[in-house]
Amino acid sequence: MYFITGAFVAFNIVGSKDAGWAILAAGLSGPLAALIWHAARRERPDSFIIVPLGALVLFTLLFGLNEGFPGA
Repeated sequence: MYFITGAFVAFNIVGSKDAGWAILAAGLSGPLAALIWHAARRERPDSFIIVPLGALVLFTLLFGLNEGFPGA
């Protein structure tokens, strides 16, 4: 959840939307890669993929509603 904290700091303390979205994108890359790897091997993903991915997706939506989505 370091990426969520880093994005929060970038959005609210530093005031940089681009940095906040870059941090969230970097945080989503790991769980998404693991999810794709498990899907390619036709294995069921475990909680070490689902929980971080769910938290990052939730906070991405919340930051998007609060700060505005990139490109909007």
